[in-house]
Amino acid sequence: LQHAGMGPRGDKEVVMEAVQHSAAAFEYVLPELQRDPDVALAAISQSAAALHCLPVELRHNPTFLIEAVKKNQGRDRDLVIAAVMQDSSAIEFASTDLRNDHWMMHVAVSRDGGLLRYAGGHLRHDRET
Repeated sequence: LQHAGMGPRGDKEVVMEAVQHSAAAFEYVLPELQRDPDVALAAISQSAAALHCLPVELRHNPTFLIEAVKKNQGRDRDLVIAAVMQDSSAIEFASTDLRNDHWMMHVAVSRDGGLLRYAGGHLRHDRET
């Protein structure tokens, strides 16, 4: 999409194909399609690095971010952090590795102590969590 004209960069079918192949293409999508949750989710599913190109309204939308975490199976640290910062309950969808991460759980639990139930066993008994 980088060298494509405005027409293809604004065509949802073309854009979906491009971002599903390479999340880097998301940077060249016209702004109105970058705000489209389907397009943004497709890009993030390809690579969570596309998170940095998301428009503010999606970057701060807890429902969208939780959906992205689910689609990513909670494996990408940056994506889970972004979701947890908007809605701490997103930790529920984080991978086991991330739920065993002290800092990640500290962030979630400091916002809602009840989320300690999602922490890995050793963290549930850690006073610092």
